[in-house]
Amino acid sequence: MPRPNPTQQAPMGSSPVTGPTANKGYEAAAVQGVSMCLMKLTQLASTIPATSDLGKAINDAIRTLAKAVPPGGVSQEGQRNEIDKMAMQNAQQMQDMKSLRGGGQGQGQPQQAMAA
Repeated sequence: MPRPNPTQQAPMGSSPVTGPTANKGYEAAAVQGVSMCLMKLTQLASTIPATSDLGKAINDAIRTLAKAVPPGGVSQEGQRNEIDKMAMQNAQQMQDMKSLRGGGQGQGQPQQAMAA
């Protein structure tokens, strides 16, 4: 039986015609998220002295991130969507925390009900 040649090309139809492409929806969502972070960092920068270590780090982060996000690249509707998304995630996390805290106490109650 002949050994396959390692330099041999893949059979017809087994290799993709085009390579993977970036998902523009994910990229737009990332731009919105970074825009929201920039807004928050800008708010924080006004409360912290620019000469402190933290102030310098925040200003460096703002300069770096501002290069990646075009000015006006996110509309007010996009910002509102991002805020709504964060609020929903926060509500879900709070619900999860409540269930975890109450989970230890709730496990004992069914056993008491079964004993009665």
